[in-house]
Amino acid sequence: MDYIKMNLPALNRFATDYMNGKLKKGDFFQYDWRMESDVAKRAEWLDSKSFPREEAASYIESYMERFGISERSKMNIDALRKDALVVIGGQQAGLLTGPLYSIHKVISIIKLAKEQSAKLKKTVIPVFWIAGEDHDYNEVNHVYVDTESTMQKLTYPGPPTGKRMVSDIKLEKETAMEWAEAVFAELGETDRTYMLLDWVEDVISRSETFTDFFAFLINDLFHDTGLLLVDSGDPRFRRLAAPYYHQIAFEGSGISSEVLKQQASLRESGYKPIIEIDDACCNLFYYEPSTQNRILLERKPGTDEFVGKGANIAFTEAELDRLLSKTPENFSTNVVTRPLLQEKIFPVLGFIGGPGEIAYWSEIMPVFQMLGEQMPPIWPRLSFTLLEGAIDRLLKELNLSLENVLVNGCSAEKEAYLEELRKNVPNTYAAIIKTLESDHLKWQEETAPLDAGLEPLFEKNRQILVNQLLFMQKKVEEHLARKNADTIGKYNRVENSLHPQGGLQERIWNPFYFLNHYGSSWIEALLQEDLAFDGSHYVIYL
Repeated sequence: MDYIKMNLPALNRFATDYMNGKLKKGDFFQYDWRMESDVAKRAEWLDSKSFPREEAASYIESYMERFGISERSKMNIDALRKDALVVIGGQQAGLLTGPLYSIHKVISIIKLAKEQSAKLKKTVIPVFWIAGEDHDYNEVNHVYVDTESTMQKLTYPGPPTGKRMVSDIKLEKETAMEWAEAVFAELGETDRTYMLLDWVEDVISRSETFTDFFAFLINDLFHDTGLLLVDSGDPRFRRLAAPYYHQIAFEGSGISSEVLKQQASLRESGYKPIIEIDDACCNLFYYEPSTQNRILLERKPGTDEFVGKGANIAFTEAELDRLLSKTPENFSTNVVTRPLLQEKIFPVLGFIGGPGEIAYWSEIMPVFQMLGEQMPPIWPRLSFTLLEGAIDRLLKELNLSLENVLVNGCSAEKEAYLEELRKNVPNTYAAIIKTLESDHLKWQEETAPLDAGLEPLFEKNRQILVNQLLFMQKKVEEHLARKNADTIGKYNRVENSLHPQGGLQERIWNPFYFLNHYGSSWIEALLQEDLAFDGSHYVIYL
């Protein structure tokens, strides 16, 4: 596999500084992911702790059974029961796996687990956390396809879901198949198209929810890697988390205070926090059974009550304690406490995060310490752009810098090309109009003594002539635009491929375009390639 490495800025300045090693350990992070000695200390600390290994392993085994557990995954489940450590990361359950970065994150988790197993001479297993408890339906209900001039959003035509967990959103099989066919119609027919469509339709037929659809596809794509899957929206998983929900609920105000203090430190260092939180936040969601809406719980000041933010529900401490014990599946964590739950259940050697996750994890380090935990080392996920041969040739033909296009796109170069076209359009029409108007006015003045009533006719006639000249000029410009439409289209193709919607390819493009045109060999090659976790962006030549 041919590739080049680049040092590109991340989505936010904090993540850029983190990946470039500009942040001091201890301020916002507990371990330095670049230092092998720190990773070894983390492993030693985990070995001294106890985890609900049997319960977690049994849950994973029961959850993955319907998707098909490979022999290697079974070995990893058994290893988790014993003393194996975990590399973990997660993502929402997007349709057709969501954007490319979901695949890139899975690849990162698998590769880092393998790398650390070799370095520590200890079993480290890859775990992917499907954020099935998330309720942001609009984040997962669509894919983008290339229409040459722009990236078109194809949205699954389902009804509004309110704040229902994605793991509870039913996949209407007939609707889903029609939607998938519409997506494939835009991907272009290849010798792989019908095989892929058959696979997707078979998965749809076996899926009950959005999360099922996602999990089947991910499990199939990475079946023999030993990857383990968990769904945080699964009621069985939330029952496993029950003891930790108690701690979160009744220490929630302290958690919020620690986050707010850390956010103040970030501001003093020139960074902008991204977590929205206040002192009243309980950092726990209640899942209302009748409406299936996730409701963020808050403490009511001066009372022992917990109330729903924007909802008409309230519990005393005793009532909440009873509900947490009796129906823990009706609760879930928020952005602050999900990492803590992960830490309580799994022996996490390291977390794989994207730029946004790196930024918000920095805001919660004191919370780990407050609850007797340590924040794990955070590795930036591997970041890729898949460069097709045709796009590479267009870069050379248009004399475009690959790095500049990845960062800025090529709209400025396209506009410069269009401006040059405008300069080359013959503009003699302006002189013709000026001469015509002058001569026409002179003619009008000469004939005025004959009949003053001719003046309105002269003015109307003069305007007709000018309009005809402008019409011809417009036709000339349209002709030049048609003549150069091919070149303009080339700029659009490069922009769509490498800088769609003003960002990196991995944030917009869906992997099924590349599976359709190149098969799955690029995934297999990325899994085998020796790629460094150093914050670089990799451009992969297909």
